[in-house]
Amino acid sequence: MVSRKKVLLVAPDGKTTFKWRNTMIKWDVPVINSPVINSLAIALSTILLAYLVRFIMDQLLKRIAKKIKVHLYDHLLEVVRRPIFATILLYGLYLSCYPLHISSDPLTIVQKVINTLIIAFWVFAGMEFGTFFVDWAYERKGQTLIQLRTKPLFIMILKIVVFVVGSYLALLTWGKNATALLTSASVVGLVLGFAAKDSLANLFSGVSIMADAPYKIGDYIVLGSGERGHVTNIGLRSTRIMTRDDVEIIIPNSVIGNEKIINQSGGPSEMYRIRVSTSVAYGSNAEQVREVLLKVGLDEELALNDPKPEVFLVSLGDSGLIFDLCCWVKHPAQKNRLEDRLNTEMYNRLNEAGIEIPYPKRDVYLYKQN
Repeated sequence: MVSRKKVLLVAPDGKTTFKWRNTMIKWDVPVINSPVINSLAIALSTILLAYLVRFIMDQLLKRIAKKIKVHLYDHLLEVVRRPIFATILLYGLYLSCYPLHISSDPLTIVQKVINTLIIAFWVFAGMEFGTFFVDWAYERKGQTLIQLRTKPLFIMILKIVVFVVGSYLALLTWGKNATALLTSASVVGLVLGFAAKDSLANLFSGVSIMADAPYKIGDYIVLGSGERGHVTNIGLRSTRIMTRDDVEIIIPNSVIGNEKIINQSGGPSEMYRIRVSTSVAYGSNAEQVREVLLKVGLDEELALNDPKPEVFLVSLGDSGLIFDLCCWVKHPAQKNRLEDRLNTEMYNRLNEAGIEIPYPKRDVYLYKQN
């Protein structure tokens, strides 16, 4: 602060004069030099900063997420809000220890403990977000990788990955040699892999089947060995199908993953085409036979009219003309029933029309030798 005051000046000859002079007024302000108070001030400032960042994330970032209109981003902000708040708060508490002039060894331990707690906060946040991400990906349309039965598997894999990364960082924080532990874990994993190679083969085949989705629960499939039925369960170790005889067949995934599978429910719909063959004698009217067989397909209730039944003369056999009647059914499980009804009706209609159904004949000639 500047003040003006009048000063008396005396010259060498004894004359006196007055002059105004500007002077500065100094204020003696006491300076607080208490370590405890300084530490509390740093801690309080850190707490205020943490709440300020939390308020900014709650207000600003949520508005941005609402504009994007993606629920995944909202949950991401909700998950990272807690570890960010904890990171700022814990580091502030660590910085508040410096004014207290703590020795280096205890301060180092405090730093490692705080770093470990921060890593734990982020690990739990990563696990929570990984679980939500799998649920979000499962609900997306068009994806076939994540199914209802594979959700726990993907969640478990993500949690294991996050936990392993967090544990590795925690070991580095405490100055431990993580390489030796990873080597030991690799050896143990190798031993367990050889001991359970069949189970692991089924496990990986099950994951591959679920990811590739060659069939799904409810599909009607035919195995390479000839068994056919609908899929009742796709597990991590085996696949189960139920035959028309109500017999459940359990096939290890490592076996079913390496053989040919016919999915009769595949394609744009579950409709299945059935081909029934019959033979008529040579000399029969081919157009008359075609009309009789086509009438059989059109009159059958189980056969669909769209697509319509069709009749084809497929070959000239050894004993007669070979015709195929092709009809469609709603589901492959109706195959045997429709074949039985078509064969029965074809036999009756051909007999009524006077069309001969040939059968193999052999002429035996006996020669008398002298």
